[in-house]
Amino acid sequence: MFRNNLIIGAVSLAMPLLCGLIVNKVGKRNLLVVCLVVSGTFGVGLSFADSSALVLGLSSVSVAINSMGIGHISSIVVELFPTHLRAMAVSLHLMAGRTGSIAGNLIFGLLLSTNCAFAFYAIGGALLTCAVLSCLLPARGKYAA
Repeated sequence: MFRNNLIIGAVSLAMPLLCGLIVNKVGKRNLLVVCLVVSGTFGVGLSFADSSALVLGLSSVSVAINSMGIGHISSIVVELFPTHLRAMAVSLHLMAGRTGSIAGNLIFGLLLSTNCAFAFYAIGGALLTCAVLSCLLPARGKYAA
């Protein structure tokens, strides 16, 4: 178990470095959409994984991309709002994310005990839905520097 967490942590360390190298080339919105699609696809793929190594690989990439997305979404929020509203916008964004994290953990635990496959479909579906909604964001925020 400790080894698996170490692998997930190592993959999570590499993802922000990769993101930092490519974000200016592909754009924030496009990178967010790609990350959500990949993470959602891997989330759905977890229900079809038949070996522990495959589960570890899929979950490592999915967790790494999701954890990287928090800072990425925060940078998009900063660009969308004027200076006098940025602190409140980022605070509300982080509060909503943490509230969703708590609710998601509770719901995921219930779904695992009642319908395990649906839990992974729900997470993947939510991420894919967020990817579609992210396409509605402007390519560059009105208040970007």
